[in-house]
Amino acid sequence: MSKEHFKMYKDGKKWVFAAVVTALVGAATLTVSASADTNTQSAPVQPQAAQPQTDTHVAHVGVYDETNPGTPITNVNVAYQPSAQNGNGVMNVKDQKTGAESVQNGGTYTVQAPEGYYLDADYNKIFDGRYTPSYENINNQSMNINLNKELNNQYSSFGSRNDESYTVWAIPNGKESVVKSFTNVPSDRNRVIINWFNADNNSFVGHYQLDDFSKGDTKSPLSNGQDTVYTINAPKGYRFATEWSHEYGTNNATIITASSKENHTGTFDFGPMSYRFKPSDTNPATKANAQGLVMYRLWLREDPSWQGAAQDVVGKSGATTEAYEVAQKAKDEAAKKAAEEAAQKAKDEAAKKAAEEAAQKAKDEAAKKAAEEAAQKAKDEAAKKAAEEAAQKAKDEAAKKAAEEAAQKAKDEAAKKAAEEAAQKAKNEAAKKAAEEAAQKAKNEAAKKATEEAAQKAKDEAAKKAAEEAAQKAKDEAAKKAAEEAGQKDQSETAATVSQQGNHSSDVVNKVQSENVTTTNKQVISNGSEEQLVVTNTPKTVSDQSVHSEQTAITKEVTVNNTTNEAVNTANVAVNNNSQSTKTNGATLPQTGNESSMAATALGAILAMFGLGLARNKKREY
Repeated sequence: MSKEHFKMYKDGKKWVFAAVVTALVGAATLTVSASADTNTQSAPVQPQAAQPQTDTHVAHVGVYDETNPGTPITNVNVAYQPSAQNGNGVMNVKDQKTGAESVQNGGTYTVQAPEGYYLDADYNKIFDGRYTPSYENINNQSMNINLNKELNNQYSSFGSRNDESYTVWAIPNGKESVVKSFTNVPSDRNRVIINWFNADNNSFVGHYQLDDFSKGDTKSPLSNGQDTVYTINAPKGYRFATEWSHEYGTNNATIITASSKENHTGTFDFGPMSYRFKPSDTNPATKANAQGLVMYRLWLREDPSWQGAAQDVVGKSGATTEAYEVAQKAKDEAAKKAAEEAAQKAKDEAAKKAAEEAAQKAKDEAAKKAAEEAAQKAKDEAAKKAAEEAAQKAKDEAAKKAAEEAAQKAKDEAAKKAAEEAAQKAKNEAAKKAAEEAAQKAKNEAAKKATEEAAQKAKDEAAKKAAEEAAQKAKDEAAKKAAEEAGQKDQSETAATVSQQGNHSSDVVNKVQSENVTTTNKQVISNGSEEQLVVTNTPKTVSDQSVHSEQTAITKEVTVNNTTNEAVNTANVAVNNNSQSTKTNGATLPQTGNESSMAATALGAILAMFGLGLARNKKREY
């Protein structure tokens, strides 16, 4: 088998194809449809599709990965019910993977590129020529299938059998198409691609590539006067679906078999279908899919007993791959010989030319040498002059540079000195300012302290003055009280003298007191700071006199300034004498005088206490 043919082998459950073409387009769950060549193919029955109603047409649309043959990426059934009125209808779309359903109005179904993929627009345009007239707006992201056109497409079973399958090819993002290796056919040949599909489950199996190097011309020296014919062997694990006689049979079939029961081996002849490569064939069902390219869809059945042949495709006659290689070898040898002769001729010519060039070169070199010497002399003189000028220039520049450096140094030193003086000045000013601020702060604090002390002193003096005034007031009031008491005492003494002269001496009173005052008759009454001693005596009958009642009141007053004033007042001592003079004298002693003295004394004590308390409160406030 030639290097341009494919060798298929099964690895587990996947078909892998090893060839110059890296991989073929991905799997397709295509239902079997009418042949692209109505003379050689027929459509097998769709084994998985349910029989639709007579007024419903089902389109099975699958999108497949070119780089990974297998199950489709997306697979939907579009049940179309056309409208007799306007040509459009209703499309019931069901996703065969998820089961999701939707209803769309219209007669055009749009195929979208799956997520992570883009559509191979070029390959979709040529994959199956029967459907190309119904494909619209084909690009890398989407394409439309006009179902109304398909209803009237005589090469499609969508209208006649109400059921058709459509294959759309996609490529993963970031990758390139892998079918260009066989869809871009070189100009020196015609090519047939056989696409194998499994009729049991409509999956894509693989493809064979067949080339005709005579391009249908039996007069070509490559053909040996014969059509190009290949022996075809079924892929391993499969057999030909011979129930479709237009595809496999002894006569007038795409694959010619030895008998109707031959399931694994047949021949493919380019001769009967060479017209399809001509530009004059414009029939969409038969014309070439692309320049020099015809693609066939052929069906297989699973046959695990078939172990496959040594070669899947073998050149049998005509301008097959083997014949082409022989011819190519002859061409290569002729080309090689011609190249060698040309090379020899070139060498001879080159030698002659080299000799001529050598002679010319010698002349040129002599002239060149003379010119170079003259030029060198001129260069030397010019160099000497330039060196002298350069030396002088260097001296001048050095002197200039030295002067500039000296000037710059002087500037730098002056600038440095100015900077240092400015820095010192700034330091001095800062120190002066800091000292002034510190002095001002000390002044402010001293003034504040002096103010506070003056305020405190004023408070203390005010408190002292208030205390002194209160004390003075208390003294004045005490002196006044003492004067009043002295006056009152004089009056009392005068009254007592008069009483003694008229009646008895003071001994009588003392006697009465000593006889009538006993400790058992004493009563101490405590009232705050004041204690009173009250003595009640039982009247006794004295010779020549009657004592009706005697009462002695002793009042003890304790003041705040620890001064104790004791006033002992004896009053209301009435001695009833039988003498008329005694009564008369007793009547002359006024009782109101004693009462006024006691009131004045009490008032003085209260005022003194009030004044001292006020002074103490003022002092506490400071």
